Amino acid sequence: MYINEEKKRYDVRNDKERLPGLYVSHRQFSWMTATVILIVFGVFVTGYFLGKRKPTEPVYEPEIEHAAVVAAAIKMENAPVAQPAATVISAPQQAYYAQLIGFGTSSAAQKFSEKLQRKNFPVCVKERHSTTAQGKKIIWYQVITEPFEDKDELLAAIYKIKKEEKLHDIRIITC
Repeated sequence: MYINEEKKRYDVRNDKERLPGLYVSHRQFSWMTATVILIVFGVFVTGYFLGKRKPTEPVYEPEIEHAAVVAAAIKMENAPVAQPAATVISAPQQAYYAQLIGFGTSSAAQKFSEKLQRKNFPVCVKERHSTTAQGKKIIWYQVITEPFEDKDELLAAIYKIKKEEKLHDIRIITC
């Protein structure tokens, strides 16, 4: 009789019959938790890499701004303007160029430059000299655009280059 009572107390079937619900062992619960965490991590990593491959469109579009500037200039040309009696000496036109990308070797810079020139982008390669934080002098090669007198025209060219070549951190410099 004592054996039967002990057997009833520790018999799993009797516990399931007494209490309604789902019974999961500790090992099964650990496996389920690990699986859920792995799935969530996989979805995150997949979303990250898909987002990197196809970034969102930029908010600033120089082509649209350029079109607005041209339209405003046309309106200004058609408006009657009183000519001053004295001749005004204008300041010399400023030229602008853009620093596109830097390379450690001349051959890599030349290849990239030729690739852009085949796409009708006027670019050239400049040799640059720098000093590292440790004081070592290095030579590197920077692909830059040819000088533009119209900044809006340069911005339109930069926008197209950025879009096609996926470049970032392009700086515009005044000559």
